[in-house]
Amino acid sequence: MSYSDLLKDPRWQRKRLEVFEAAKWKCQRCGAGDKQLHVHHRKYIAGRKPWEYPMDRLLCLCENCHNKAHAIISSTRPLSIAEQISELERRAGELQVGDDEHGYTTKWDDIDELFSVVEKLHELRAIQKEAAGKLE
Repeated sequence: MSYSDLLKDPRWQRKRLEVFEAAKWKCQRCGAGDKQLHVHHRKYIAGRKPWEYPMDRLLCLCENCHNKAHAIISSTRPLSIAEQISELERRAGELQVGDDEHGYTTKWDDIDELFSVVEKLHELRAIQKEAAGKLE
């Protein structure tokens, strides 16, 4: 069964509606409520069906934010390095929870994603720095 066939399964359709309703039918990145919405899997796990993910691993995103999320991890990299860095910095900020006494902390559920975002940020900044050095 293909992935697109799995997305037609009633169990996925129910899960999608749950995600949209939990997000109050608005994009969880930009807040848009007047655009087509998609469900984004924060991290794919081999062998799992689309509906077998817990709610905290699914995001309600508008089409534009969903495309940006996939562009960051895509090998085709349609976004510039500066745009990817900006998007990753924004995501890192979303994953951090303010704590007046100790600066910033991260929810344990998001720690793996935050590490991935920070690692990718370091990688992109190194590429950006190297490219800037070649221009000088």
